[in-house]
Order: sequence, then structure tokens, then C-alpha cells
Amino acid sequence: MLAALLAGARVRVERDALEYRRYRRTAPLGIYQKCAGLERRLREMGICVAGTGGR
Repeated sequence: MLAALLAGARVRVERDALEYRRYRRTAPLGIYQKCAGLERRLREMGICVAGTGGR
């Protein structure tokens, strides 16, 4: 993944691959928010999450 980003390639991750989202109702809020923040950082690095409009 890193090599692809550094080469300028488009990297996509399926939304279902973000496992933390399955635990939204049961995960402690702090842990869930930390995972959401990590997802945000992936997007900032140029990784597209499929199923979210490419944002």
C-alpha cells in the first residue's frame, strides 16, 4: 500500500475492510473515536474508502 501511494497510484479500501465500523454500537466511545481518527488519517494520505463517495 505504501509503495503504491508513493508511486502516485490510487489506493482504494473496501468499506467492509474497516472492521471497527461493525462495532459502533458496542465499542467504548474512546476506542471507536480513535479508530475513526485513524480512518481519517488514511484518507488524508490519499486512500479512498469505497462506498463513501470517494472521500
